[in-house]
Amino acid sequence: MKNWFASERGAYFFLLLGIGLMLLFVALERNFPDAAQLETASGRVAWS
Repeated sequence: MKNWFASERGAYFFLLLGIGLMLLFVALERNFPDAAQLETASGRVAWS
């Protein structure tokens, strides 16, 4: 079980980990508003 990350099983693990992180990034990016929808605020800010 030593150096499992250097084996074929480790390669699949890191491949799936990378794909999962990319999918997570895409899912989070889709929920952010566009730059045109953002407003500048200063001082005390209330959630809208």
